[in-house]
Amino acid sequence: MKLAIIGAGFSGLTCARIARQNGLDVTVFDKGRGAGGRLSTKRISADGAEYRFDHGTSAFEARSEAFADALQPLIEAGFVAELHANDNGFPKGFVGTPGMNSTIKGLAEGLDVRFGQRVERMTRTPRGWALSFEQDIPPFDCDVVVCAIPAEQATILLADAAPEFSAKAGDVVSEPRWVTMLGFSTPLPVDFTTLKPEQSSIAAIIRNQTKPGRDATKDCLVLHASTDWSKAHLEDDASDVLTAMKSALAGTLSIELPSPAVEHAHRWRYAVTSSPAGQPFMLTEDKTLGVCGDWLLGGGVEDAWASGKALGDALSGAAD
Repeated sequence: MKLAIIGAGFSGLTCARIARQNGLDVTVFDKGRGAGGRLSTKRISADGAEYRFDHGTSAFEARSEAFADALQPLIEAGFVAELHANDNGFPKGFVGTPGMNSTIKGLAEGLDVRFGQRVERMTRTPRGWALSFEQDIPPFDCDVVVCAIPAEQATILLADAAPEFSAKAGDVVSEPRWVTMLGFSTPLPVDFTTLKPEQSSIAAIIRNQTKPGRDATKDCLVLHASTDWSKAHLEDDASDVLTAMKSALAGTLSIELPSPAVEHAHRWRYAVTSSPAGQPFMLTEDKTLGVCGDWLLGGGVEDAWASGKALGDALSGAAD
């Protein structure tokens, strides 16, 4: 049985690995140029030096032993590192190494993942499905298709193929987030790894270089604007966001901020799921079209894993 998965995020790749273990012939398509999504790592060069920023999810937790166990192969292979555990062992904190996108790279290893291919349309065929692409490449025929993309994109892609699923995805509410990246050639005179200021514009400040596997000789700060501030300034120019965030940072740290070697602002329009669908996955009665993703359960990395695993398990009989 031939399975196509649209979306090479944590959920889609988890589903892909389980489906392949159960005998399905799996191909994964993703519109991005490489691994990442909300587990992205951005690299910016200046004056012969490279600065790296985890500008999506900065770290993630394992609330369950099952998810922590699922991460063990990635830890042993060097794609993920454990940060901490509380007194009772859970939740445990993790990061990708040397960048958050390494988590996705590790999950993709050994799978047929085709980046840079955006699925534009899904069409029913006598066999199952035909995927048409935005690029000038031949359609892809398969028996089963899984949609593992953000709710906002799934709403559009599923509109004709599965109107009921499209409507459920359309009911999901996501909040925006402006993220600012500031790179300094020498460390700032501060002593923290993550700071959550009690003020309206900045929700969190992360010193990226304090995570395992990072270059500690430079300061790479990632500033997450608060949800309210991001909503109010959603359509601002990136240059205006940079000015506002640098001013807020200097005030928060009570220092005279030196000129950064690199600076960049990124707008995530759909960063945080505030109203999830409330079910682990969606699957047609004939098991030929499934939907998974973090937005079905809550929006976190463990939610993505749980959704992909549940759908992968549900498809386990499709190879028979």
